[in-house]
Amino acid sequence: MDFSHPIFIQWLKTAVNDQQYIIQRVEPLAGDAGFRRYARVYVQKDSVNSTFIVVISPPQLEKNARFISIALMLRQSGINASHILATELVLGFFLLKDMSSTHLQDVLKPNTIDMHYYPLFELLGSFYSLPQDKVNALGQYDYDILLHEMGLFKDWFVSEFLQLSLDESTDFVLKNTQHFIAYQCNLQPKVFVHRDFHCRNIMVCDDGYGVIDFQDALHGPYTYDFVSLVKDCYTVSPDEKIKKWMLQFYRQCVVHNIKQPIEINQFITDVTIMGLQRHIKVLGIFCRLYLRDGKSRYLCDLPTVYQYVVQAALSLPETREFGLWLKSLAEIFTQRLYSLIGMP
Repeated sequence: MDFSHPIFIQWLKTAVNDQQYIIQRVEPLAGDAGFRRYARVYVQKDSVNSTFIVVISPPQLEKNARFISIALMLRQSGINASHILATELVLGFFLLKDMSSTHLQDVLKPNTIDMHYYPLFELLGSFYSLPQDKVNALGQYDYDILLHEMGLFKDWFVSEFLQLSLDESTDFVLKNTQHFIAYQCNLQPKVFVHRDFHCRNIMVCDDGYGVIDFQDALHGPYTYDFVSLVKDCYTVSPDEKIKKWMLQFYRQCVVHNIKQPIEINQFITDVTIMGLQRHIKVLGIFCRLYLRDGKSRYLCDLPTVYQYVVQAALSLPETREFGLWLKSLAEIFTQRLYSLIGMP
């Protein structure tokens, strides 16, 4: 179903009229990695113009009930999350307040990035302080899930994208590496984890920042959202800047919000290993988005994620052998990527 379907149009008219507005026009927006579709609705009341966001989120494919309950939990805790005005859960329709038209990605520049990231570190600290019983009820981001996610790397990046088959010894190295990563991540203190906290899911608002796309949130490792932000798949920052952010976040949030004592060197190691888990998974996800779902926009971000994985893997003795193997595939990876995006 799309935004021109008569059933959707009738629902939207009713939902907007309930807010005492009249629809002027509906403009589709760029989609995300899921199956949701978004549009901005331009409306008017007493000659005053305003906007809403409308979403078509297929209930058989998306976690709509979780989206509603997590939005409520976040908003009740003072976090600026999606404000739901109307729903049609059977069909998967949502009418939301339009918190902003500016994503964090739109405003990130080398000379201004700190002024955005430091307040966002405070926001992550707020995640750490969410009600424990409600966060536990979301489910556990545990060893089994962490390991399962990394399986996408072999299935989609190695087998489908690079079109490689692993020999027995390489497969053994890969399995051992992924088990080590999942085990270490699962040892970390657990907090609310957004699980996709990056520059395309953070809105820049008049009064701060807003978060969207949080329906996959779980109770999991405390470094996951931090590394998702500072080693963002869609923007690259210098290593020295990332080290500076690690120290700042450690002092600003970890020391004050994590009950279990954590030394700075342990925190840095935790961030490195957590980043490995996320980016190994994302290599598989981005390849699947292109090969299965036909979403080519993620191909251009593969080199960033590939470099994140190689760099982090080479920095740890337990993952170095995996890192050397992955680094050895650089030429194959580049040739395959260029063949798909039309570069010689």
